[in-house]
Amino acid sequence: MNIRHAHTGRRPGKNTVPGLFPAFRIQRLLAAGILAFGMLLFLPAADTATVRQLDISWKKATGGDAVCPVRVFRNRIFILGSDRALTCMREDGAFLWRKPLAERPAPMLYVSRSGLVCTFSRSGVLTAFNPDGILLWEFRGKKGELPLCLPYEGRDGRLFLLYGKEILCLAANGLQKWRRTVPPAERILPFLTEDGHGNPVILDAEGGIFPFSPWGDIFPAASAGVSIAAAVPVPGTGCALFVPASAGTWEIRTVSLRPAAGSRSAENGGPEILPEILWKKAGLPPCAAVFYRNGTLYYAGEDGKIFLLNATDGNLLRGTGLAGTGGKLSGASFFFIPGHGGGRLILVAEQMCAALSPSGEIVWQKTFPQSLSGPVWTENGFAVSAPQNTIVTGFRAEFSLKGAANPEPETPPAYGIFAGKSRDYGMPEPPAFSYFSETEKHIGSGQLGNAEPEISRKLAEILNNDTGNPFSAPYSGVYRSRAAMLLGRMGSEEARTVLLRAAQKETAPAVTAGILYGLAALGPEAGRKTFDTVVRLSRSRNQTPETQRALCTALCAAARNSGAGVLAEAAEILLSYTEEPNGAATRKYANQMLEKLLE
Repeated sequence: MNIRHAHTGRRPGKNTVPGLFPAFRIQRLLAAGILAFGMLLFLPAADTATVRQLDISWKKATGGDAVCPVRVFRNRIFILGSDRALTCMREDGAFLWRKPLAERPAPMLYVSRSGLVCTFSRSGVLTAFNPDGILLWEFRGKKGELPLCLPYEGRDGRLFLLYGKEILCLAANGLQKWRRTVPPAERILPFLTEDGHGNPVILDAEGGIFPFSPWGDIFPAASAGVSIAAAVPVPGTGCALFVPASAGTWEIRTVSLRPAAGSRSAENGGPEILPEILWKKAGLPPCAAVFYRNGTLYYAGEDGKIFLLNATDGNLLRGTGLAGTGGKLSGASFFFIPGHGGGRLILVAEQMCAALSPSGEIVWQKTFPQSLSGPVWTENGFAVSAPQNTIVTGFRAEFSLKGAANPEPETPPAYGIFAGKSRDYGMPEPPAFSYFSETEKHIGSGQLGNAEPEISRKLAEILNNDTGNPFSAPYSGVYRSRAAMLLGRMGSEEARTVLLRAAQKETAPAVTAGILYGLAALGPEAGRKTFDTVVRLSRSRNQTPETQRALCTALCAAARNSGAGVLAEAAEILLSYTEEPNGAATRKYANQMLEKLLE
């Protein structure tokens, strides 16, 4: 089960609203006067009858204070400490591992949907670990320069990094896909978001909107005409912009970034026109946290009032209030947990936590006996603070929602890389073998850019023997194997589905080996579909030394990339390849992969 969250992450004593955009500081607005938005007058004080104080479930000492907010993945908590170490704890307080860092860490810690744990050094090196603390890869950006904000994760696992003068895109396996210069602006704000089509968007202090395509195409800039404090994407349309207004109130402006019909940008999913304001909602209290899910915007004000708004037209779906917030909801974050009844939306702040149903009903509300620093929420109902004077504190606020009816983690929307056909689909002649060498150079150049969809589609067609011409000879096994390997190297999560489907039906050992190498190159995965596929193939009797080597490679990579705790299972299978009757070359290579897995 995966937990998604969004917040404004205000830390004690800071006049900031950084959560969705962690580093952006704004002037604190006075929470006084009569709010113009009439619906506020009719809100109940709270949906809950009683509010009780939580007892401390556990306390543990770490080697140092947290240098930035802690992060959570499933039932694990990750702490980047002042002791120059990355520490992982289980939600019940058990220590799992501690990884010393080679360089002094910058106050930046990020965890992706698949469990990729990213730290940054002061010198600008991004280091990626798996949930078990295994080093996966390093990326060295500009020496001595840090991104302006945490990475933003795209729809297929790619990471967008914003620097002072450029934006770049990394695949989840560490491959640089492209790098572009940021358009001139008055002052680039240190946060990234995306529009409703999945295009990354940069904002500036004057309300400028600078969208890119996921492939690095720079689209025409637009302007919201107002200063923006926060934004969230609204799938299918554009962005909901959160704007500090006057008299201590905020407003929401939802803008459409739909492309002009027939334009080149329309084909690539990018805007060609100035943003059209779809709806406005004014008179809201200053924002503490905001979250989008299934067509609904969940807006929590600093004063404890919560609004559910229809993201399409801005209509109020529900308004309610939390009890005993004292007019202030500091350091608030929304976490969504799938489960019975459509799951729960958890609001965690420095002083309290509350659970909401998807329809906005407050299920319960509880307070902490002391103010917590950067609290997070785990999948099994623990609220956990960042280390304060090296002490981590955990509170059991709710028992798990997991059960027979608990759904699988939701799959985020895709870019549709494989939705179309390549430009030369159906041509009678197959590509020359040099096509693969040229493609490999293109991928390794770090400037794959807008060639990625075309290359991906062509490689998938070759792998699947999809010539588009019933009279054409099928592609050779060598072609298909090479196509699978290159498809995996590009590191898109959408390619995983293509490779896994091919693995289910392939019988040729050489092509199976290419598919295994492609799966090994893909990068992190939230579940274990890839690992289970590799395990199934390892039980096949149709194994050659070539496929055995590929199986050992894929077993090691899939276990290291998975957040599903399969290291022991992978080690056991690899151990079987180190024994006779396997050949000497296979036994030697299996030992090497086993050592790499357990290092």
